[in-house]
Amino acid sequence: MDPKELRSFEQAGKIVERFEQVLGSYGVSIASRSELEAICLEIQDLEDKRTRRSPLPEDTDFRAEMSRAMGVLHFAELLVATFDRGRRLDILKPHMELFNGASVAQNVRRIGDDKANKLFELLLALACMNFGTKVALDHPVTSKGHNPDVMFCHADTKWALACKVPNGDSTISAYDNIKSAVSQIDRSDADRGLVVLNARNWINHDSLWSNPGGAVIGKPDEQDIHWAWATAEMPFSMLRAEADDRYHAVLRDKGEELLEVFDKSAKAVPAVLNFLQSATLIASPYGPLMSRVGTFVVWPTGAEDDGTLCVVAKLNEAMFRLPAIPGLE
Repeated sequence: MDPKELRSFEQAGKIVERFEQVLGSYGVSIASRSELEAICLEIQDLEDKRTRRSPLPEDTDFRAEMSRAMGVLHFAELLVATFDRGRRLDILKPHMELFNGASVAQNVRRIGDDKANKLFELLLALACMNFGTKVALDHPVTSKGHNPDVMFCHADTKWALACKVPNGDSTISAYDNIKSAVSQIDRSDADRGLVVLNARNWINHDSLWSNPGGAVIGKPDEQDIHWAWATAEMPFSMLRAEADDRYHAVLRDKGEELLEVFDKSAKAVPAVLNFLQSATLIASPYGPLMSRVGTFVVWPTGAEDDGTLCVVAKLNEAMFRLPAIPGLE
């Protein structure tokens, strides 16, 4: 892993401070005693924990907390970087106001949290703002679910993203979500549209913590965590393999119906874009580092054109490449 692609705990703390400042500039504050406040404080305390200036929790496996911290940090990085690029975030304020009442992290399982699902739309909109124009979001509260969740323009094409978060790994649920998303796209005034599924509720997050050496990890009595994935490609490959398995299961159970849905659509690209993100330990020149791992995986149901592949590539770059944030050196 390139050291330039690493974020130190000290830098993470500074990003959270900037995150609060940007939210405050739009009249949104992090509520006292909220889950978001607790995670932000945890992120700011990571450097002290690393240097042992702050005590580690006793008899606690804190991997789940750290995973949520990495998910919140992802939001903070994207929002701060987008703000620093001069993008006006006014249109995002209704979604930003959901931060205090939802599970913010999109890299952990959270079933039935509609506000967390709306924050997934915000995450995609922030990514789109870094390569598209005229970004618009459907309102998170007053929306009736008829319009695509995110719209933007790129290369003289008006795009729609219909975002869905299945509650589990049911192939029927996946199909129903895809069918609903295609309907939203066709009802819109977009030229083209993409179905985007958030896979957070069917990813086997625990598998990314599978230690090749068999030792328990994440326990505070282990002063030196003695393993990590040698490269980020290893957990990435596991995520992609899970997506491929799910794709073949959906095709097996609902393949004919799925092809028919896209064949009848006038605007939806014949593909499903899956958002996969989790967290684990990655080896680095500085020792094992807690890191999120994420990627978009395309489920093809037809032939994608160059314009679609370009948008997917730009989404992947904007979403998962570490953004440049001035003042972190």
